[in-house]
Amino acid sequence: MGVVVACIGLFGFTSVAGASRGSLPAASGPETNCYASEIWSGSFLLGSAYRQIAGSWNVPPVAAGSATTFAAEWIGLGGLSNQDLIQTGVTEHTVHSSVSYSAWYEALPAVPVNIPRPVRPGNRISASIAKQASGLWRIDVTDETSGWTWSKALTYTEPGSSAEWIVESPPSLYGTTQSPLPDFSSITFSVMKVDGETPATVTQILMVNASGTGVDAYPMPYERGSFTDVYGSPTPVVRSVAPATGPDQGGNRVRISGSNFFGFMVTTVMFGAARATIDSVSTSSVVVTVPRSISARTVAVTVTSIGGSSKPSPAARYRYSGAIEHRVAGDGAGKRPGTRGAR
Repeated sequence: MGVVVACIGLFGFTSVAGASRGSLPAASGPETNCYASEIWSGSFLLGSAYRQIAGSWNVPPVAAGSATTFAAEWIGLGGLSNQDLIQTGVTEHTVHSSVSYSAWYEALPAVPVNIPRPVRPGNRISASIAKQASGLWRIDVTDETSGWTWSKALTYTEPGSSAEWIVESPPSLYGTTQSPLPDFSSITFSVMKVDGETPATVTQILMVNASGTGVDAYPMPYERGSFTDVYGSPTPVVRSVAPATGPDQGGNRVRISGSNFFGFMVTTVMFGAARATIDSVSTSSVVVTVPRSISARTVAVTVTSIGGSSKPSPAARYRYSGAIEHRVAGDGAGKRPGTRGAR
């Protein structure tokens, strides 16, 4: 329901809130394929002249409470590198004991327009936006559960320089004040298409609070045209440490694999009571320089981010076992691990 108006830079939360409306910050740390925003969470593509986008998602049930909350999930073209954005989606709005669900479309700078069809929690919505001819677009929305369909032809000059599948915290009642997100639990986008093809990869963006000290919503990894966006702050999960042994003096490098690292979110990695040096971070791995052994031979490895600390497990352990040095699994002699993590 708007373009990105404020983003948080990577690895240190460098604020670029003064950047031009709609711009996205360049990556400034080792994780270069995940961004953060104060209003968007989801997946996007940057390119040129996209002509069509499609996707399907579930309408999440939300509970009314004492606070006014507002959420929107949508697909769209544009809005990242320019002021133009054509989009369609669904909103969930709570005011005290009342909850409302509605479908809409928008072509900036015009305001959102309500789609006169009923929307119910638990239903599945599919939508597409397609360029028909120069300056002419068509929006199609279907409630796959209830069976209704709706379409709209409109004129617009958006060049289609980006494509998005987004959960948003929009301004309350289309004003300038952000409302908190309701607890939407999770929203799964699927059947994602751009120009008729399933994207091989996407770039992901997670929603942080204004101070950059917490996460409001985040996307799970993308796979074959689908991803799930989750409400709340992700806690790191450690699934392996490789190699899991090394010299007592430390100084060797190991790779910690798992999930919910998101690069810039990781603040510390501890080997027992000793703090490791973080060398590089991706969504699914952290490479660190092991600290010197303090006393224990086998220690717990704990990854801490702004979402919390990983839980102890047999997979999250490291053994100091003498002076034999191990390299990071998969690295050649003298080669530093890459800073871009596999998705």
